Formats: sequence, C-alpha cells, structure tokens
Amino acid sequence: MYYDSPQKIKQNSKIAIIEDIDYKLMKLFQLSILWRATISSLETFSKVNLGPHQEKLRKMILDSNPGKYTDYGCIQTFIYMEEKKLADALLMGVDLIRVEGYRILRFVFGGIMWNYFVSSHNENFKFKNMFLLENGTLTITKYPIDKIKYLFEIGIDLYKQGKLGAT
Repeated sequence: MYYDSPQKIKQNSKIAIIEDIDYKLMKLFQLSILWRATISSLETFSKVNLGPHQEKLRKMILDSNPGKYTDYGCIQTFIYMEEKKLADALLMGVDLIRVEGYRILRFVFGGIMWNYFVSSHNENFKFKNMFLLENGTLTITKYPIDKIKYLFEIGIDLYKQGKLGAT
C-alpha cells in the first residue's frame, strides 16, 4: 500500500510539525519497527525485551489496530551532521534508558532517533504531544549530532579507538 506524503509541514530550525499523516498507517509502521526488534536474533537488538507488552504489540499489528496515540508512543528526532545534512547513514543498535519512570527503547537509523515509550502509563507523560497524534499530527525535533550527548560520547570513544576518522 502506498501513501501520499503529507502536504502540510511547518518547520523551523528546532522542530518540524507534519500534519495530515494517515495515523493508522504511520502508527502501525512505528509499531512494526518495535515488533521486529523484539523478535530479532541479532545482537544489536538483544536489549529489546518487552515482557508482557510483546503479546499486546503482536496482537495490535495482526489486528491492524494502531491503538491510542499513547500506546507505545514514539518521539522522533532528526539528527543532522551539519546544517540541512541529515545523518541518514547513521545506524545504531537499541539502547534502553529510563527517564522519569518511563522505560524507553531508543533506536537510531535513517537519520532519525526513534524513542519508544514502553510503559503502561504513557498518558501521564508531560510531552506526550510529541507522539504521533490521532489527528495525524507529528512533531519531530531537530538536533545536530554534537548536541545529542550520548551520540557525541559514542563518537568520541570510536575516534579514540581509531575506528572513526576525522571529517
């Protein structure tokens, strides 16, 4: 199934607000990324353990049920190497973090950091308006890679190990 890209995009240097997204299709796409990570046998996804959420997620996808916008909400961030140059070649495995009592699985691929909130109380998250909303609105933050602390630190470590050349 193909989907026409949304036509309403408002943006500045810090955020992009995309409107008229097909909520069901985009949400199921987001859920499918998380699901694929749960069933993968690759080492890169070894930290992905959804426990009781795994069966719920599987059923949502099989039933084509995107759920509420707070169900496995995902905050996305465009990552830039330099102004207007998306870091689309950047690929990093999953990272499990906890923020203010929320369990978050963080992926980086396609120039985007995908932060999945795998908690049963996401409706209480103060920035839940950053998730894909049921009205088809998605707010995506934009950051240069050197302003994303954990990515910057990984880059420094790789450089010190001689695994990353100077650019």
